[in-house]
Amino acid sequence: MAENSVRKQRGTPFRKGQSGNPSGKPPGTRNKTTMLAEKLMQDDAKDIVKVVLEAAKGGDMTAARLILERIAPVRRGRPVCGGDDGADGRDGVG
Repeated sequence: MAENSVRKQRGTPFRKGQSGNPSGKPPGTRNKTTMLAEKLMQDDAKDIVKVVLEAAKGGDMTAARLILERIAPVRRGRPVCGGDDGADGRDGVG
């Protein structure tokens, strides 16, 4: 039997701080599935919006919530105000 002349590499094959794909995925690259879904819905977008609006007007709360989330999304990372006017000498902590 002939022995393998190539030794198996042990440990990490890359230098510290450098991956196998240093340039990585370019910024703004879109997922193929997302692009396909958008392409399929592009022609029917107006009809879909009409149906959802009519459902919301008819009392469908899921449709209404969907519309409200798109029109006025919940703001995240916004500081919470305590409503303290500072008249009692406290600095809003309490």
